Parts: sequence; C-alpha cells; structure tokens
Amino acid sequence: MRFTINSLLFSLFIAVTLTAFIEPITRTPLRPYAINQDYTTDYLLSVNIPSSISLDAYIEVEFPQPYQLSSPCTAYVKSPDSEFATYPCTKEFITKYVVAVGTITAGEYYIAFEGIKNPAAYLGSSNFKIRTYQNQEVLVDSNEYLDAVPFLPYPGKDICL
Repeated sequence: MRFTINSLLFSLFIAVTLTAFIEPITRTPLRPYAINQDYTTDYLLSVNIPSSISLDAYIEVEFPQPYQLSSPCTAYVKSPDSEFATYPCTKEFITKYVVAVGTITAGEYYIAFEGIKNPAAYLGSSNFKIRTYQNQEVLVDSNEYLDAVPFLPYPGKDICL
C-alpha cells in the first residue's frame, strides 16, 4: 500500500512540474473592446499554447475577482489550423469559462468571449489565468499571470478625485 501512495504522489509531482508555460503572443495578450467600469464588452486573448493535445482538450480561462461571468457562455477560437469558429463553452464557478476544443495543436490561439461585464468601482483587475487540460482533469499547460485590465469610469459618471 505504501508503494502505491508514494508512486501516486511522485506521478502527481511529475505531472505538475512538467506543465508548460502558455506565452502571450503580443505585449497585451488580453484585450477588452471597452475598459469602462460596469460596461458589457467582448474580450480577446492571444496566446501561444506550447503543447498539443490529441483528444478531449479543454481551454480554461479564469477571470479574476470581482468579475461575475454570465451564463450561457459564447466562445470563439482561432487555432493554427482554422479560422475563428464557435466552440462549446460552459461556466464553471463564478469566474471561470471552460471551452471544449476537442484537440489542440501547439501554436498561436486567439480566444474571444462575448458579453463580459467589467466590474464596477474598480480601477483595474488582477491577473487573468489560462490553462489547458486533457479530459478536464489533467493539466497540460498554464499561465497564472496572463495579464490585468485597467478600468476607466463609466461614461457619464462623475469622477471624484
């Protein structure tokens, strides 16, 4: 029994340490179409995913608190092999979207989400996170500090200094 637990822990250690880093493609890998507080807009992520996943691949994007994502989710993905296409997307928790892409070919990806409401009363967000999974359980690649978003006051609101 002891051998099995140690083997399992070693396997988990190897799996965690072998994940690759998802790199930004541009200086601003996260682009909201509007950066006003309390405004509903679209978001585009541009990243280089280093590892291919041949079956049952998922891309998870975690928005920082205090985002509260809506359901249903609409996601568009452009991969190295295809133009933008709609993919099944589900909301996990309040701040995570999971996109079922089927397969991942290593290379540049553009991921767009519609209808994201920017938080109110914040000057900026903390970091977004992106991860790839096989079978929604095995972490393959990740970036826990992708980018943050600054916010401007909603147009028409008074600015108090």
